[in-house]
Amino acid sequence: MYSGWISERRSVEDECGCSSVLNSYPQNVGRDVTSSIIRSLVLLPNDKKGFFKTTKDLEWTMDVICYGLTMSLAEAEMIKNCVFLYLEWITVMLLKPKPGIPVQIIENKEHYFSVMLKHMANLFIPRESSATFVQASFCVKVLQNVREIVEEGHLKKASLENVLRFYLGVSGHLLSVPPVQGGLAEQLCGKLINCLLNVWLHACCNNFPSPPLWCTLAEMVLTWRHHHMLILQWNKLMFSLTCKVLMILYGPDYPLPSSYNDEDPKSEPVNLPSNMSNEVVVQCWHRFMHIIGNPVDLCKYEEISNTEQFRLYNSQFDRLPELHPSLKSLPDSFYNIMNGISVMVSMFLGASKCNDQIKSPQTFYRGERKLTSISVSEKQVGLKDTKKSSSLPRYFEKSNLAKLVRDDINIQSKQSKRNVECVVDTNSVLHIFSAWLFETCLTGIDLEKVLHTVGKISLGLPLSCLEMSKDDKEQHR
Repeated sequence: MYSGWISERRSVEDECGCSSVLNSYPQNVGRDVTSSIIRSLVLLPNDKKGFFKTTKDLEWTMDVICYGLTMSLAEAEMIKNCVFLYLEWITVMLLKPKPGIPVQIIENKEHYFSVMLKHMANLFIPRESSATFVQASFCVKVLQNVREIVEEGHLKKASLENVLRFYLGVSGHLLSVPPVQGGLAEQLCGKLINCLLNVWLHACCNNFPSPPLWCTLAEMVLTWRHHHMLILQWNKLMFSLTCKVLMILYGPDYPLPSSYNDEDPKSEPVNLPSNMSNEVVVQCWHRFMHIIGNPVDLCKYEEISNTEQFRLYNSQFDRLPELHPSLKSLPDSFYNIMNGISVMVSMFLGASKCNDQIKSPQTFYRGERKLTSISVSEKQVGLKDTKKSSSLPRYFEKSNLAKLVRDDINIQSKQSKRNVECVVDTNSVLHIFSAWLFETCLTGIDLEKVLHTVGKISLGLPLSCLEMSKDDKEQHR
């Protein structure tokens, strides 16, 4: 999809982590200077925090804060104060900024907002400590505050792209590396992915990201697929987008599940912005559908571990990358993503149904499918019917399909009529999903051996001959 565009992955990753002039001095010097400067800034009243006389004064102070964000977790209070200052100053991008922001930042807020984002990326650099949860709490505050600024919807295009690069940079820095149990990546994985997706959706509504940024996102996501949380968040996102797409195509009366059957209720939802236009919804649906690559790759350990960071792990520990403990979740990831795809297929075929009539005849949900419901089984999709490939099987004719859905929904109340007047052509559904579905069906099968066996059966040989030796087979012939 993005073969004609150049990924900005390298430059995005290089922006994740800035150095300060204090890095050139002994550690105790940097600590003492930072401690005295930051403490005096935090203790100043709001009406005097903007006391910087020149731009150089401000930039020198910001360089000190940049260093403070790289300090060890033994200086947790110092890091907390640095985070506090920057989270106050970035509110300059809101309609109602907090008091005490330096005048120089107010006068050139886009520039300094970009600088502060680059400095705050230092906070996401893992540190050797048993108090990783403290660092994670600081990171969560930054992610949430930056997200709130984006959701207000008043950022210019350049600032919005800087935010996307910030999220891509810190996510790539943490999630592309094989995770350590209890490490920063493991603790932040769900929050990082959720914030990235939500911020990206809001960016699409205000200033649609450029193709190089989409190309960068697609390339980087492929290196995060060993994280099970990525699959869960992708399922939530695609469920919400698919619901929107079907309503755009077939109207509000199209039968849709009322809620997503969440595999991990504790994880945060992916909320679609209320101001998404139909064109943006369709564009996002198509692009995010393919952002994960080929879902069948999740059952191939060697494919998921074929990344730069996993190969580095191999060279450091002299172990095969596919043996890394983080890949143990791949079977669950494969099951969940194929389950999510089956839900989307069923939604396209109109196979949602109402809840138990005892509870509420008007409540729709994705429950356990009856044998008569329209799902992606061989019988119903027509995978076995190869004689009439040019036309739909008889049981997929419009009137029969509508009857199947009505029977499956089985709504007795007149107030909850949801007849399927226009359903998706099955060939269209196969055009979207068939490559993944057919490859999944053939996963783990020696196709050459199967075809060889089928060929012998077609020649009329009895089944008892299939396992004969070559000599026996020649004698039989």
